[in-house]
Amino acid sequence: MIMKKFLVMILVIALCIPCLGTNLFVSAASSNVYMIVTNPGENMNTQMNISFHANPGYTGCYVEYTKATDTSFASATKATGTQDTDDYQWFYNRHTTMSNTSSRYTTKFIHYSVNLTNLTPNTKYIYRVCDGKGGYSDTYAFKTAGQDKFSILWTSDTHLTNTETVKINRFSATTNYVASLADYEIGLHFSTGDVVASGERHTFWQTAYNDPSIKKYTFAMTTGNHDVYDSMMSQDTTYSQYWKGAQYMRVTSNYPKNSYVQTSSRISGYLNGDGYSQYIGNTSDTLFDPGTGTYAGKQITGAKEDLNGRSYWFLYNRVLFIIFDYYAMTAGAEKTTAFNWANSVIEANKGKYDYLISAQHIYLFDGASGTDTSGSVYDAYSDWAATANVDILLCGDNHIYFRTGSLINGVANNDPEKGTYVLQAPAITNTNSYPLYTGPAGVAINRYSNTSYMGGAIMNFDERGLTLEVAVSPDGNASSYTTFETVTIPKKVRYNDISTGVYTTKTSLNVKETFDDGSSTLTTIPAGTLVEVNAANGVWGRVRYNGYTGWINLAGYTASYTTTDVTAPEMFEISNVNVGYASAHLVNAYTPAYGSTIANGGWLFSGNVTITGVKDSTGAYKVTAQNTDGNPKNTTPIPANGCVLLINKNYAKYSDLMAKLAVGKYFTLDSGKVTVYTANPGEANVTPTIPGTEPEEPTELVPSPDSPFENGEEFLKKVPLLTTAKGLKNAFTNKDLRVTNAKGNSVEDTAVIGTGYVISCYVDGKATDSVTVVIINDVDGDGAIGTSDYITVGLSLKNSVVLSGAYKQAADSDADGSVSTSDYIALKAVLKK
Repeated sequence: MIMKKFLVMILVIALCIPCLGTNLFVSAASSNVYMIVTNPGENMNTQMNISFHANPGYTGCYVEYTKATDTSFASATKATGTQDTDDYQWFYNRHTTMSNTSSRYTTKFIHYSVNLTNLTPNTKYIYRVCDGKGGYSDTYAFKTAGQDKFSILWTSDTHLTNTETVKINRFSATTNYVASLADYEIGLHFSTGDVVASGERHTFWQTAYNDPSIKKYTFAMTTGNHDVYDSMMSQDTTYSQYWKGAQYMRVTSNYPKNSYVQTSSRISGYLNGDGYSQYIGNTSDTLFDPGTGTYAGKQITGAKEDLNGRSYWFLYNRVLFIIFDYYAMTAGAEKTTAFNWANSVIEANKGKYDYLISAQHIYLFDGASGTDTSGSVYDAYSDWAATANVDILLCGDNHIYFRTGSLINGVANNDPEKGTYVLQAPAITNTNSYPLYTGPAGVAINRYSNTSYMGGAIMNFDERGLTLEVAVSPDGNASSYTTFETVTIPKKVRYNDISTGVYTTKTSLNVKETFDDGSSTLTTIPAGTLVEVNAANGVWGRVRYNGYTGWINLAGYTASYTTTDVTAPEMFEISNVNVGYASAHLVNAYTPAYGSTIANGGWLFSGNVTITGVKDSTGAYKVTAQNTDGNPKNTTPIPANGCVLLINKNYAKYSDLMAKLAVGKYFTLDSGKVTVYTANPGEANVTPTIPGTEPEEPTELVPSPDSPFENGEEFLKKVPLLTTAKGLKNAFTNKDLRVTNAKGNSVEDTAVIGTGYVISCYVDGKATDSVTVVIINDVDGDGAIGTSDYITVGLSLKNSVVLSGAYKQAADSDADGSVSTSDYIALKAVLKK
């Protein structure tokens, strides 16, 4: 009998646990997924890439991602991506491994690449990697671009290994201190290379990606000479030249595959000379066996180099990054191919960027002398930089912070709309200390070096331009960090924005979430529609249409007339804005001055022009038509719920007033400015304040004054059983409210809600705030209190189930901050009633 009861209890637990959802469980991070890093998507407003490695046999891995407010991953989206089971052959794991034996492959893994698209701009996300067998990684985060003001963290030459704790600690200290200098939220950590001491060491990359900053920032880098080093080359003198390549970085990351393929004269010469000409057509990231002779570590590749994932470009807010693989650009023809590719990128992104930043690893100026004595590397980029009007050339390698002024082909430039700054990064370590120098005028502007120092920089972008703040620690200690210099690089006028004003759509136009064809479509404006553009960004104009605020592409359009945004409403005399009519009273409305009825048009408004407005649900009036002719007879129809203003053309500020009351502008009715005559003598006359502003819907949940619930930042408490979704919505005043269950699915108003349900407010179709429901003792979230809740609390006390989020709140009936025996007893008492 005892055994039977035990089996029944096990069965009950087995049946109940699946109802709890994964958000009730917290488990240790899976050791089968690692090397996790967030890399830029091609457009970081809406795209992000993720790379990770998994142990052999874990072929079902995937990424779960969701907005940061969804801490329990209840509404997470699953993304599987692609996998490569051969990439491990690029790596060794032990210093003692012989390159010409099969034991060289001691590090085996599957390389996963996941690309996330259709993300919401200017939004923080979290994600985790599932190993496909129930195990999860730690939680990682990233922030999509789309802000007007933002910061980027810059480091270089960290030379990390898995054994040198001094470098590891310096790397963390540098990123932490530099991040503290940011004026705005950091969404990107950029490195100009030499992240690891030797690229083929898988453990070195793991050390770099174990830094806490990797979990919270998107990371991008150039290939450095250390990142391409293969320390096994000394064992294989015949084929060593084939292995100094950038495949290591590609296999430890997932950068946009938007580069180019070129035939490498460097490698094809080697293959021809060694009798392997048949392999010249193969791309350099293709592994193959050259025969039964001496192996070249990881096998020989072809001469046709695929630069995808090694050189790449991406947009971050209004910054275009073009990243070159320095090692691939070792011959004149190869540089030409690279610059042609870069020019095509610039052409494709016209109007989408304010800053153009290009980066490669090798230093362009010698930090010791302040001149271009490093093999004329600067000369290789100077013509292209001048033609492309690059703002900044970033590099590293020299271990000396070095900054030039604005240069055009090596000559100091004073034109604010032209010129390129060369910035060479401070490093984690340095071996030399140089005296001050006097380099060429306008070229060698500033430098910092010491025998043992570390440093980094923050780039703050706002209306001032790009402000670079460089931080250094002269003795390599985190406690001695200081700011070495701060310099602002103004924003260039790269293009002429379209005009703000009124446009008529020639064809139907999609309203996009941001100024990008690839972003989500919010709604569509039909052809022939009159729309007002209230902000411009290149060929993109921001409009408000059908309840949405978004961007339309107006390439080839010309405004009917332009307008300017009104920042300070101006008072206008009653005598200059003479008469107004409200359509609610049009049946018997008349003009006192002329005695003419206006119900059907034919108004006698001699000497005046008319402005027609329509009232929206917020009480504001939007200008829908103007008649500027001042004709004696005006037949402009007045829309339902509309009004008409009569304006004297002789008014001294007539032109200014007409501009401020352009089509699409808003104004509100107030007292003391313009009389509105009505047919109801007993009704008080009201008058408009000109102009007004479009009322904005609150972006946060606003509780009703009589709401019975307790509203916190994360949880909504004191919600009784049997509350419906409709009852939940009634507790808030926001216009657009939506309720979803724990799986993220929308529910009907009549649905009974439970713990874990979420209510969100939306503005212009986008969720802006949310709160999660907590119903005391409804621990499994089914909207009722029963045996499964009791069992779940009991299991949590035995540490068999870990409760989190709203479910932990629901189990904590006495609200003391923990789930204890007293909560268990209280729930038992509830069940007995």
